[in-house]
Amino acid sequence: MSRIIKQVFGAAGLEASAFSGHSLRAGFVTSALDGGQDALKIMKQSRHVKVDTLKIYDRRAHEFEGHVGKGFL
Repeated sequence: MSRIIKQVFGAAGLEASAFSGHSLRAGFVTSALDGGQDALKIMKQSRHVKVDTLKIYDRRAHEFEGHVGKGFL
């Protein structure tokens, strides 16, 4: 699977070494969460058992939401 993914991304002109099956899984989780899908349904599809693990796959940038330094960041 890894070779196929790298081949496809490389053929698209992207840096193939930057992508893997993990990238696709994280992209799925991130897109689903961003689209407002239920986390438990996402977990069923992605086969995550713990919400904490699902959070690791969420690539949305939330680090600065509600940050006390929002005005100067």
